[in-house]
Amino acid sequence: MRFNFISLRKRYFSIALCCFFPWGVAVAAEWSIEPSISLHEEYNDNIRFTPAPHPKVWQTTLRPSLKFSNKTEVSEVSGQLQLGINRYAGDPTLNQTDQLLLLFASRMSERNTWSMNTSYRRDTTSEVATTGLVQPRTQRSALTLNPSWTRSLTEKTSLRLDYQYQDVKYDKGTSTNYTYKQGGATLQYALTERDKVSLGAFYSKVDYAPNTTVVPVCLRSFFGFFCITPGTITSETVSNSNTRGVQVDWNHLFSETMTGSFSLGRRNVINTSILNQTQIGGGTTIILPESDTETHSNNYSLSGKLNKQFESGTISGLISRDVNPSGSGLVQTTQYGLSMSKSLTEKLTASLDTSVYHTTYISVTAPGSRYYTFEPRLSWHFSEAWMLDSGYRFARVQYDNGSSPITANAVYLNLTYSWPKIAVSR
Repeated sequence: MRFNFISLRKRYFSIALCCFFPWGVAVAAEWSIEPSISLHEEYNDNIRFTPAPHPKVWQTTLRPSLKFSNKTEVSEVSGQLQLGINRYAGDPTLNQTDQLLLLFASRMSERNTWSMNTSYRRDTTSEVATTGLVQPRTQRSALTLNPSWTRSLTEKTSLRLDYQYQDVKYDKGTSTNYTYKQGGATLQYALTERDKVSLGAFYSKVDYAPNTTVVPVCLRSFFGFFCITPGTITSETVSNSNTRGVQVDWNHLFSETMTGSFSLGRRNVINTSILNQTQIGGGTTIILPESDTETHSNNYSLSGKLNKQFESGTISGLISRDVNPSGSGLVQTTQYGLSMSKSLTEKLTASLDTSVYHTTYISVTAPGSRYYTFEPRLSWHFSEAWMLDSGYRFARVQYDNGSSPITANAVYLNLTYSWPKIAVSR
């Protein structure tokens, strides 16, 4: 069943505001809205990221957006509405309209902070940023709910409890629908003004939609040549993954212009697969014995980030290793990233982003992959309201099974107009 954008907004976001928070929170000192619209033009020589013969396409995207907020000294309600109307010259079967709806609400008291992050996205399958997986293009709908509570225990110590629920559905293709649930607790302590450490524990579960196949069989034959009693065997596989873990984090302020963070954790993953088979034929239905498979794996997670600000630019580095759900199964991704930006003039900025992903499967048997990206950009703020972005993006994927690498090249221009912020104080 596909998501309906309007009904979801009414069902989930109204509940998030009216039930999770008292209505009085929404009466704020200032209302503000920030509308904008952008036009994106892109040429891509392999948008489907396939080794098979394929067309080169021109992509045109019109993207209107509206940000809004309502703030007081103790509360905030903010969000964003956005549409992406995509048209592809050269392959019109890719035409689609993306949708994005974000909502954040929070309330603070003397020692407590309650917050709720909610989002609904309908876009084209793109899990590269989190998992490094290159998947067949298809429309995806994702609903995410993320409530949290933070309690200040002392001047230096705080406790945070949070929960995340995500429901992901795909229109078609090889990806499997799934739901993701995670609950966790984190204890944070400020060692000094420059150092903070935290210890966290969590439990998560991924439930995948049943995978059903129907195979024709011959239940009884005549001397092995002629089928007297044809039939079918229906197989349904139900799988899920459970992960338990602990993690230690350290955040350090090296100087006013340099910050860093490091985390190290341990994960225990249990994958369960249940196979149910039913044989139908000859006027009878036979339920075959259930087959259960369970595997255990232990691995570590880490994350290291370093950010340095200069007078006219910034540079940041990232190394991480973590376990993430995807439409292809639970995966472990190791990422290395480097980002740089420099102001060439008051209105012109140059930047560069490059990343390397190494992805391996945990819950299914499939070859891993290495994914590389390289993207230089130029941004020109030629007026207070207008901005022009231009760039080039190179991407390459190499699978561990020894197949030939696949590459894609894209060049793009993006023109954005942002209206002045409209604010009303009460």
